[in-house]
Amino acid sequence: MNKFVAMGMAVALSATTSPAFAQSSAVDRANERANDSIAYRNAHCPPGRGDACARANAREYRSIQYRSEHATRYQRDRHAAEERANQRNRDSIVYRNAHCADRDRAACARANEKDLGAIRYRKRH
Repeated sequence: MNKFVAMGMAVALSATTSPAFAQSSAVDRANERANDSIAYRNAHCPPGRGDACARANAREYRSIQYRSEHATRYQRDRHAAEERANQRNRDSIVYRNAHCADRDRAACARANEKDLGAIRYRKRH
């Protein structure tokens, strides 16, 4: 196994297991398959085909990098959108608490519970 193949595999494995990297499950599965392909090629590369295996591993590694970069950007965008949605829900609750008529207290309480449920759901997922 040449040095590039071994290095590519080590970097590819570390790119998908970094704790700072938030991935969706589809990206996890795709990166797992790519890592399996790299490991298989490293173990079963026929003699004299090291360069071809290294090129194939480099392609797999670039795919992992691309998925990782775009998944990270997607997670940041999603996080910002969730924060804005949570703030809208909080604002609705505050407004309802300040402006709810006495006869509508039960309806306001149900609406507040619905908004709190949405916030809790986004925090879990």
